[in-house]
Amino acid sequence: MNGEITAIEDAPAAEVVAPEAAPSETAMTETFDAEELLTQIAALLAPYQESVTSLQNSFESISERFNKIADEPGAAPVRNTFAAEAATKKSIADNRIEALIALRKGKK
Repeated sequence: MNGEITAIEDAPAAEVVAPEAAPSETAMTETFDAEELLTQIAALLAPYQESVTSLQNSFESISERFNKIADEPGAAPVRNTFAAEAATKKSIADNRIEALIALRKGKK
């Protein structure tokens, strides 16, 4: 009773029936057609083909736009070396100094 085995009885031997292959399995293996399978797979993938084509076109257009932008410089080249501005400022300062020197000489 407390989980102890008290007696072992021999069960009558049941007839073992060999499992037969299901008719659908044998029919499937006999009539397997690779062409038909490929046709069905292609039919399943057909709706996605349009999406893939549109994605390819989008990718190509974006790549073209990127390449156009990538070929351009980031900013316009600096053509002014500011030498002209420096020369102008120097000449203005020199003129002022000369004017001050002339005023000083004139007062003496």
